[in-house]
Amino acid sequence: MLHTANHRSGFKYVFDSEDVNSWFTFDDEVSVRDRWWRIKPNDVVLDIGAACGSYALPALAQGAARVIAWSPEEKHSRFLHLSLAANQWEARCQVLATGLWSKSGFLIAPDGPHPSELYPYREEAEEAVMRIKLAGRHTSPPFAVSTLDQAATTLDLARLDWVKIDAEGAEPEIIMGGQELIRRFKPAIFLENHLFKKPGVKDECAGILLAWGYAEIETLPWPGGQISHSLYRVL
Repeated sequence: MLHTANHRSGFKYVFDSEDVNSWFTFDDEVSVRDRWWRIKPNDVVLDIGAACGSYALPALAQGAARVIAWSPEEKHSRFLHLSLAANQWEARCQVLATGLWSKSGFLIAPDGPHPSELYPYREEAEEAVMRIKLAGRHTSPPFAVSTLDQAATTLDLARLDWVKIDAEGAEPEIIMGGQELIRRFKPAIFLENHLFKKPGVKDECAGILLAWGYAEIETLPWPGGQISHSLYRVL
């Protein structure tokens, strides 16, 4: 059953009480958002791995002029669309059903400590999904991906203030695929480091961004040690 709740950050969100993903993310990581996610009026924000909108909706509530949210899983993007409508924010937020990577293709994201895998053709990705399921593991259906730089050619960006990436260990690939955009606009970059997927992911991202003139402002470990969050800026 669908419900609409008022979040303490000043927006409404739509959730299903039987679907934990639709409401838990709005309670999860609150301390990280309170510490770093301070969007200024008229900011332009890219939310990569937006899911149900736990970062996109607070950005809009704080006055972001434009949010572009990548949410390739239909079960998540459905709730994001409903929440945007509940706040009458559809004109300020564009939701994209594709994913991002360092090159174009078709991606699958196995559960657990297994990295995402890219295939050039959908048929190959679907065969990989079948092999994974026969092995008793779960993975996402294949979804199309492009690079951030490719996507940016259709987005008509005159400015870019924030890039948040939460992509289950794919963060280095996404950053490399957005090199031109990132180095042009120098936005603040907020990363969720999925150490359980890729133990060296935080260091890999830091190495790329520091080479591009960024400074690591802070990294916050998350309880359990399997995830951390990092904020980078050009000083």
